Amino acid sequence: DVFKVTLELDSKDKTKVNGMTVALLDVLPVSNALNISKLGMLFLSAEFGDHELLQFERIELPGAPTCTSEECKAAFLESNASSASSFFNTDNAAKMACKFVPTILTNLRKVYTLDNAAATTGVMVGELAGNEVSPQIYTLNGRGPRSTMRILRHGAAVTELAVSDLPGVPGGIFTIKDNTEEAQSSDEINDRYIVVSFADATLVLSIGETVEEVGKESGFLANAPTLACSALGNDGGLCQVHPAGVRHIHRGKAVQWHCPGLKRIECASANESQFIIALAGGEIIYFEVDPASGNLMEKATKDVGADVCCLDVGTIQSGRSRSMFAAIGCRDQTVRIMSLEPDSLLSQRGSTALRSRPHSVALQFLS
Repeated sequence: DVFKVTLELDSKDKTKVNGMTVALLDVLPVSNALNISKLGMLFLSAEFGDHELLQFERIELPGAPTCTSEECKAAFLESNASSASSFFNTDNAAKMACKFVPTILTNLRKVYTLDNAAATTGVMVGELAGNEVSPQIYTLNGRGPRSTMRILRHGAAVTELAVSDLPGVPGGIFTIKDNTEEAQSSDEINDRYIVVSFADATLVLSIGETVEEVGKESGFLANAPTLACSALGNDGGLCQVHPAGVRHIHRGKAVQWHCPGLKRIECASANESQFIIALAGGEIIYFEVDPASGNLMEKATKDVGADVCCLDVGTIQSGRSRSMFAAIGCRDQTVRIMSLEPDSLLSQRGSTALRSRPHSVALQFLS
């Protein structure tokens, strides 16, 4: 509900408000922000569904549901209440508020709609049209009466470069960038490996003229699933997280960090220099790459008090040496933001409660 608020100023002292009138302007979708331009346009950044650009048809609202400060003052005097603080409560406000029924736009006119796929609750990719070369992307978007199903098509033709038969249904697919000195010196940095994780194994595929399976020379542990992996910056090798520990592969040698006791890693996230893992029971452990030695160092440990079901360490922005935050999704239906600053590692910076258990989290930095 969007309202027009009119202030009645004192004729002599313009800083003094003598009265206030609140009138219903229109009923709009739930938004994250509203912006009014000097041209009489209102931009609505919708929380769910398409964004809207609207034009004011009128600002004088003679027939709109209206409440005034004079009406509130009169109701207070008639109530014989001992004080204003005891009278102006939620119950009395509900009685004095004017009633209205939401309708179509009456004082605003929609002039443009900007497509918005948030929030995407489901995705399926497949060639269901039956007569197209490229597959379509089917998405479920929005919430409530603004929910939609959309069909997205590639703007450019998609060429299939390689097909590899897999021995089973993968639980995760990762790509690893080429972090060798030769690749770092070139203008373009391409992916070097495709890592396919199964329930009890990991398959590593090399990317070149063809896509081929790589054996033990990759250094990855092949008889365990991969929870996260990444190429470390400045030719620091590769790192693989599996349920039993963290494996750092550098210059043909593999160094293993093992989970303490009988604990297992539930989920993990990594970027070029930072790793964060969650053990069963709610314990999270944070690792960083030592810039001097290139080794992976354990930096901090924290018990969040609830089992962790997803997390994200974020990406490193241009000109920075680290991601400053990590997002932790817990089974108690909360998402927490942890600091990765050196002087406050894993200290909680914020949290939000959800209606159900989160399945994935992602940190997105807006420029």
